[in-house]
Amino acid sequence: DGQQQAYIQQLQNPDTEIRAMAAKKVKPVGDAFYQLTDMLQKDPAPEVRIATTWALEMTDDPLAVEALVKCLQDEDPAVVVECIRSLNFLGDETTVQYLIPMLTHDDEDVRSAAADAIKSLQ
Repeated sequence: DGQQQAYIQQLQNPDTEIRAMAAKKVKPVGDAFYQLTDMLQKDPAPEVRIATTWALEMTDDPLAVEALVKCLQDEDPAVVVECIRSLNFLGDETTVQYLIPMLTHDDEDVRSAAADAIKSLQ
């Protein structure tokens, strides 16, 4: 689909806002899925990493859960909060073991999101 290809190309754009918009709109399948999981770990812009968490909620690929679990180590608390919310949205109760350590995170929003997700997933 031409629109999908356009979004995939925009994932590489140097402009942060364009990458974030493309991450929100691209379907997380095939190459786009792997680009999104890579961006979640490596994109320098927190807003782009956050946008990729939302995109990964739209797939049932177990690698999405794996990427979101790795994202719990992000240095930006806002990104960590979105990773927790995405894990909760995906509903995989096996991720509770990774969320429990987040209850002692330095950031209050992270602790709160983790507590909510754990309650929801158990």
